[in-house]
Amino acid sequence: MLKPYAYCPQCASPLKERLINAVPHLACGASSCDFVWWNNPVPVIAAIVQWGDRIVLARNVSWPVGMYSMITGFLDSREHPEQALARETKEELGLKVVQQRFLGHYSYPASNQILMAY
Repeated sequence: MLKPYAYCPQCASPLKERLINAVPHLACGASSCDFVWWNNPVPVIAAIVQWGDRIVLARNVSWPVGMYSMITGFLDSREHPEQALARETKEELGLKVVQQRFLGHYSYPASNQILMAY
């Protein structure tokens, strides 16, 4: 289990693994504190960008040759997924989103993310 903290961020007591609904979680060891690190997934948007009759893929210069990706990005605080989609497309491609359609959501437990695809 990934251990982001050794001590409780609320009371500074050591964290311990505890079963909650038969699932292991890190939780505060102090009886007077109810902190649990839930490790909820991080929301990420992904855009399949169509320009004319073509699909635009992104490439990071640090990636291996031949590796490409859809446009992706994390949601900012209080940002709606459609706003994040428009922002990331503008930042990464310099393109303005004129139409969008939700395709689905996909869970990536290994990276603790939930991806919302448009």
